[in-house]
Amino acid sequence: MSLVTTPPPLQPDYGALIRFLIEPLLDSPSSLKVDCEVLGQGTRVFIRLAFADADKSVALGRGGRNVRAIQVLLKSVGQMAQQTVTLDIFGEQSADYSRPPRSASFSRPGPSRPGPSRPSVESGVPRARPRRLSDG
Repeated sequence: MSLVTTPPPLQPDYGALIRFLIEPLLDSPSSLKVDCEVLGQGTRVFIRLAFADADKSVALGRGGRNVRAIQVLLKSVGQMAQQTVTLDIFGEQSADYSRPPRSASFSRPGPSRPGPSRPSVESGVPRARPRRLSDG
């Protein structure tokens, strides 16, 4: 008779993971404050971050790319532990970094204004022809 045991559920150390990911980006790593709160019988995790204002732009990344990458990683780790993870950054208006801002467009729009006008042949200004250099 063999007994099959289920391993205990995985409980990730979100605080250590956040510190590992964000501290190298900060000028003053000691300013990083991490608060992890587990709710709903261990199924929901709220992570709150705070750091110096001087480090905010570096930690968030261009258009929030660093934060979105960290959210994806936390979501993956949370799924392995059967938890829903929410990341909140102290002092930010919105904790939604799921979409890039409107200015970060991957398609190049056309020119917003017409280019400089060039004189036409009829305007009476002759066009200069490029000279050919001779070999000899």
